[in-house]
Amino acid sequence: EKALRWGTAELPRQFEPSRPEFWGVQQVNPVTERVDRYYPWSQRIWKVAFSYIVISVSLLLLCMVLSIVMALRHLFARIGGRRW
Repeated sequence: EKALRWGTAELPRQFEPSRPEFWGVQQVNPVTERVDRYYPWSQRIWKVAFSYIVISVSLLLLCMVLSIVMALRHLFARIGGRRW
């Protein structure tokens, strides 16, 4: 269905182009025996690690903000609601 919408239904599998935004070293794929772009794991690991660090820091900040909001809610409930 998507191949029909995108106009790629008639495109043979062996001639599918690589994504233009993907870059890497061209080498022969041992399974398909065609030239593919390859991005080695040794270079990719730094981007993956950076992504995990950003996600972890974001989750930590979210938990901190949530804890502060819950503590303030508890504090306001204890003193009888808003006083401002």
